[in-house]
Amino acid sequence: MWTLDHRRLGAFKQSGLNEISIQWATPEEVASQMWKMTTKNGGTSIKLKLGNGERMIIK
Repeated sequence: MWTLDHRRLGAFKQSGLNEISIQWATPEEVASQMWKMTTKNGGTSIKLKLGNGERMIIK
C-alpha cells in the first residue's frame, strides 16, 4: 500500500495518534502522481520540509 502524500504520514507518525483517516485514490489520481513513487533510498525515510528552511528526516 502506498500514499500519495508521504508528508501526511510523516506528520501522523510525529503526532503520536493511533489512527488516521484515509481516502482511497482513484486510478486516475494514482496515474497522475506516479512520479512521486520514486526514491533514492528504497523508501526507508522521508524528508519533511517544516518551513523557515527547517527540515526533518523521518525513518
